[in-house]
Amino acid sequence: MKMRKLLSILLSLAMALGLLAFLPVTASAAAPSDPGSTGIWDFSDVTANGSGTGWSWVQSTRTLTLTNLSHTTSADVALMLPGYSTIVLNGTNTITTTYSSSSIGIFAPLGTLTIKGTGSLTASAAAAPEGIGIIFADGLIISSGTVTAIGGSCAHYFDYTVPKGYTYWANTAMEDPGGEGSLSDGTFVSGPSHKFFKVEYIPLPRYTVTYYRNGGSGTLPTEPTHTAGETFAVASAPGLRMEGSAFKQWNTRNDGTGTGYAPGAVITMPAADLTLFAIWGPAFTVTVNSAGAGATGSGSYAQGASVGINAGTAPNGKVFDKWTGSGVTFADANSASTTFIMPGSNVTVTAEFKDAPKQPDQPKPEKGIFGTNAKWYGAWWHYLLFFIGFGFIWMWF
Repeated sequence: MKMRKLLSILLSLAMALGLLAFLPVTASAAAPSDPGSTGIWDFSDVTANGSGTGWSWVQSTRTLTLTNLSHTTSADVALMLPGYSTIVLNGTNTITTTYSSSSIGIFAPLGTLTIKGTGSLTASAAAAPEGIGIIFADGLIISSGTVTAIGGSCAHYFDYTVPKGYTYWANTAMEDPGGEGSLSDGTFVSGPSHKFFKVEYIPLPRYTVTYYRNGGSGTLPTEPTHTAGETFAVASAPGLRMEGSAFKQWNTRNDGTGTGYAPGAVITMPAADLTLFAIWGPAFTVTVNSAGAGATGSGSYAQGASVGINAGTAPNGKVFDKWTGSGVTFADANSASTTFIMPGSNVTVTAEFKDAPKQPDQPKPEKGIFGTNAKWYGAWWHYLLFFIGFGFIWMWF
């Protein structure tokens, strides 16, 4: 009886605990607290108003009011603010991190940071060579008051990943070699380096590549813009023609005295627009003799042009052997696809083929005991009949 009563009590308790899981839970608002000497004074996750000695916070406007506040911490960031925050200054205020490695005095990683008021603010991360007094994302607006940000001697060592085609911009208008400096009413007042450091991704300048017919006719190739240092392959000129002449190369000067590029050559884009002129020369003929299907390379070329030839698909039972031709030097005479430099005369090149090597006869597998490949095929069943007949005779007698 007692055991049944105990089990009943335990069952009731378990049911009660199970119901608790379905009761609504009201989360308490996260209010800011006084800054400590070892941790980050962090307002990024705050959801309620708060105040303490020398400060107050209004969540709805994300406004931190400082009144003669002196805050020093050993953490790597002294003060972290959410996006689009405002600091109001009253009296003299200092925010300092003594962390000896990469450190930040005030960190506002999202949106703009606005500072105003009648007082002053000094944000210091000078204890670290890579320290930066204030880092902001989209802008720092100082509408009134005086702000001084002190960084270390090597503040630019901060590392940022820059997307391809972009660079980063440091707000150099707010820097000056020397050590520390200040902004008053948004105007740079004095001295030193690494005060404010703003990182902003901006597109790198893009430069154009323009092709010119240079006396020819037909459709010009086009090329997208490139940033300095990017590479691209020079276009071919299949749509260009000039009566009695052949395309020779592209050149940076229209008289051919600049830098010449054959179609397919790789160019590293300079930090300037690039113009390429078609260079024409006397037309000479290339004739490709090949028994291969789809051979290419026959046509008109200018002297000095790079001529590409291909022997095509070898006939049945044949393989490519070599190229032959007088007056030309092949880049690789033993390759079915190769090039040569056009001489100042007509050229005939011939693709030679040879018999494909025969496949060696495959050895026949050694025959087994049974089956069509059996070593004793045609004889083994004789033995079987013999043993069956012998068995019958044995059983009869």
